[in-house]
Amino acid sequence: MVLKPLTKLEALSLNNVEPFNECPSKAEALFENLSRTLKHIEAKRWRSKVPFDDKCLFSSETFAGLGNTTRLYFLDFEYSDRPFGNVLRHGLFQHLSHIRILQLAWCRIAQIEDGALEDLHPLDLYLQHDPIGEQEFWVSGRNRSMTSIEVCDLEGCSIDTEASIKYDTSFALNSFPKLFNLSLARNLLVDLPTFLTYNSTSAVRIFDLFSNKLRTVSQSGMSEVSRVMPELKYIDLSYNELTTIELLCPSLEEVVLVENLMDLSQINYKSIKQLQQLRHLNMNRNRITTFQPDIFHLMSHLNTLHLIDNQITSLDVDQFLYSSHLDWLGLALNSLESFDPNLLRNNSRMYTLYLQGNKITSFSKDFITSMESQKNLTRIRLERNPFDCSCGQLYFQSWVRTTKRLENKDELECLQPDSLRGQSITQYDDPIFECYVKWELVDVAGTVGLILVIIVTYRLRWYLSHIRHVALSVSDRLRDLKQQDECKYDAMVVFNSKSNEDTNWVKELMIQ
Repeated sequence: MVLKPLTKLEALSLNNVEPFNECPSKAEALFENLSRTLKHIEAKRWRSKVPFDDKCLFSSETFAGLGNTTRLYFLDFEYSDRPFGNVLRHGLFQHLSHIRILQLAWCRIAQIEDGALEDLHPLDLYLQHDPIGEQEFWVSGRNRSMTSIEVCDLEGCSIDTEASIKYDTSFALNSFPKLFNLSLARNLLVDLPTFLTYNSTSAVRIFDLFSNKLRTVSQSGMSEVSRVMPELKYIDLSYNELTTIELLCPSLEEVVLVENLMDLSQINYKSIKQLQQLRHLNMNRNRITTFQPDIFHLMSHLNTLHLIDNQITSLDVDQFLYSSHLDWLGLALNSLESFDPNLLRNNSRMYTLYLQGNKITSFSKDFITSMESQKNLTRIRLERNPFDCSCGQLYFQSWVRTTKRLENKDELECLQPDSLRGQSITQYDDPIFECYVKWELVDVAGTVGLILVIIVTYRLRWYLSHIRHVALSVSDRLRDLKQQDECKYDAMVVFNSKSNEDTNWVKELMIQ
């Protein structure tokens, strides 16, 4: 009766509340007096130090009062320790036809009786980390009442390819004709689950296989998935042990392959290249070193491309030429030593570019021009690159300080020259003398010196010509004397004259 006056109550939290911890069925009296405006009940962590007896377990009578809360759509019993026992019993939710989301994760449910969920439609069912896979969850006939389920989350339910799904390979999807989101994340699958026997297809669009033990996606396995799930748009194969993907469904629009062991061998290259409908590709934290130039050429709808934390050393200048819809590109934490601005010449929709954590020492003026010409490009990250901050890169420092497109600009640090190592590009003082005054003085001194040399040479041109003439004459005479056995010199003649007659006199008479 305490909550009865709350006529506009929409959400109620009853987490870890006594006396429901000791006997959950005592909530029956509370549920009979709730506001009809209630939309969300959160009743987590109802648990006891000893197992509940049958009188304290949830029953259809416990939830009878909730039949009046016609707006209630979300019922959450996550982390409750066996208030349902180990089994969801038939008729348990007969008064809750208006429920749309049922959260029963970590409730130690091992079995669902046939008909237990037939009154709930449509329904998002969350059974994460309940030991369903250990109790033949997939056995044909057990759960034929689940035809209204749209979202089925079986994350961490100990489902094993060898043990559970093979009990009835057709059951998984034939029992869920309205299912569009199926999660088998954090299970024990070493192969793709097979859905054979019947010819029916499902409406599944989202298939989550995150954190299993998959090593290979075989052509036969994916062909079967593609046949049974013709509308499949999203698949998550992250955190497996994948090295090879022989085939992927051509209908896929989003593929997540984070944290695997993949490179772009010829097999993987062909599998990815044929995804012409792909919009989002995430291959972060794999072993990719380089890309074939045409791998993305057929992906005209590609929007986001995540390639962070690989070992990519280079990209072809035409890598993204035909991906004109590309607007998010992540190349951080790779081994790129340069980035050609022409890579993005056909990507006018780009708004995010991540290049941090590579080996790029400098960006050209053409790169800056290209970045500034991209009207939508407002998020650029370049930190953790070994920047050259020498005098020739002052234009880059100026751009870093003034642009509004660059994120984390204070984290850009110099690696060279040694005098600036470790200093922020935006904070170190302008090296005015080193880069401007010093070299301008050198240029001025060099120019003045050249002018002086020209003037002196011009004023002494006759004298220099005479010295050249004498030197050539002496050289000729010495060549003649090399044939004689002995050569003696009695005197050295030094003179300064601009007269050719004097020169000939010295040559013909004095030297003789």
